[in-house]
Amino acid sequence: MKLDEDLTALREETKRIATMNKHKVAEAFKRTMDLRIKQLRKGESVTTADVKQLWEMFRTELGLSTGKTVIAHTINEEDQKPPTPEEDELGREIDQVIKRHYDRQRKTKK
Repeated sequence: MKLDEDLTALREETKRIATMNKHKVAEAFKRTMDLRIKQLRKGESVTTADVKQLWEMFRTELGLSTGKTVIAHTINEEDQKPPTPEEDELGREIDQVIKRHYDRQRKTKK
């Protein structure tokens, strides 16, 4: 019983810390954006390096991707099937077409 209570308390504390970190990063991002907007209104130049860094921190804290692509953290084993004989044949044909294409490119460059 004691271990269950300790584990529950630890999980709650971890969630609280994670939430607090998200709020801190969000507030820092907002303050920085407000400061940059004020600088722009005054006609001062603004660099985007610190804004980008804070944006990436904020996205990371939310568990979101910072790039244009989405990162898959798991592989669905059900989708992993060996290719059928037809797919093998198509793959070989595609490989041959690609090989011929690059062979032609090399010949025309010489």
